Amino acid sequence: MEKFPSFADLSDEQLDIYHFDKNTPLLITGGPGSGKTVMALWRTCSLIKSRQDVNSLMFNKVLLSYTKPHFDQLNEDNIADHRRSYVSTVNSYMSKSYRKVTGKNLGRTINYDNLLNWAIDEAKDSDLQNLFGSFFVVDEGQDFSP
Repeated sequence: MEKFPSFADLSDEQLDIYHFDKNTPLLITGGPGSGKTVMALWRTCSLIKSRQDVNSLMFNKVLLSYTKPHFDQLNEDNIADHRRSYVSTVNSYMSKSYRKVTGKNLGRTINYDNLLNWAIDEAKDSDLQNLFGSFFVVDEGQDFSP
């Protein structure tokens, strides 16, 4: 596993992101290699430390396989209890959560239009809360379906 930036390695701007109000959504932008994924993991760590339920979603399995060992190491080093955290691809997360809420499978390829229609037309507030949880940290969000 290649070296992941430690907390001491974070820049002042990254520390501002880490400490930013946890109830305010953030959009972090930057070019390749600018530290967006690093901040996604450190922000997730910060939310878990404050005892929040956190869903950290990656666009694909390649990004997940790169980030998961770093995520696990950060949490092992910094947080005694991180059972509230979940790291997955968005498709895996949505499939598991939808099945948990409805008892039905979404299928191998998720039709997000159908999922949105279900959320609008059929879902109860409690279904949506159970489906989506509290906090999300999304990496490579520009690659997700609108």
